[in-house]
Amino acid sequence: MKWRKPALLAAPVLDPRKLDPTVKGRLLELYEELSHEDFPSITSQYSDVPGIRKKLDRAMGLALGIPEDDLESRLRDAYVAIANELTQLRARIKATATAKSRRSTSATLT
Repeated sequence: MKWRKPALLAAPVLDPRKLDPTVKGRLLELYEELSHEDFPSITSQYSDVPGIRKKLDRAMGLALGIPEDDLESRLRDAYVAIANELTQLRARIKATATAKSRRSTSATLT
């Protein structure tokens, strides 16, 4: 999980007050289009990236001023990193739950 803090601190942040009206209009149109869609689970969004996730991320990346020729590789790298983090997090949660269950069972038996 060490990738998060430096990556988040270096990440650009969208300021809606400074958005070009054209960009703001595109984002509002995308919101209208996607607001009625069902998003898959968070793990599915990054392990098997659906079109809805890509569409949203591409629009935000372009609004942030990331060059289009650089955007695809950045998104691909981000999806891989996020999917790996989610897998590791799931494994830690499962290990913690298993350990708690074992302690609980052990305490009940004594």
